[in-house]
Amino acid sequence: MKASALETALNNELRERQFYLDQANQAESELAKKMFLELGREEEQHYNALKLIFERREEKGLPKEIDLSGKSAVRNVLLNFLRKKSTQIGAAKDELDAMKTAIAFEEKGVVFYQGLAKEASDEKEKAFFELMASMEREHLISLRDSLEYLQDPEGYFRSHERSSLDGA
Repeated sequence: MKASALETALNNELRERQFYLDQANQAESELAKKMFLELGREEEQHYNALKLIFERREEKGLPKEIDLSGKSAVRNVLLNFLRKKSTQIGAAKDELDAMKTAIAFEEKGVVFYQGLAKEASDEKEKAFFELMASMEREHLISLRDSLEYLQDPEGYFRSHERSSLDGA
């Protein structure tokens, strides 16, 4: 694997983590704060896994410590917020703008990791980068859903409700 691709990935994860933590510190919306904190936590996990790969890049395959069964907890942030039936609705414009910036980060991350997966010659490396792309996709979906909810809660519920009509 190319060292330059790993360095780019490391820099991206570190930059995004710091962005998310900064946004969490500034956020007034409970949902935005929790979303950014969880994203920051997960980007740190991504960074640590990539750093381990970078440090051992001369070895064949992935380090044994790399967990390929990882799941993103970001999806649960919005679900847990909605279950609490919080009365807080909406967010400040700068929080919404930060979510839009985060969406752009995650879109680029999906494409980047998909590209690394295609280039990988080792099957475990390929699986790792496919997992990273999948986690970034989870971040992307969760951010889009959260942004939709914060901008238009009623519209969010209309578009996410399952109709129970049976043709009657």
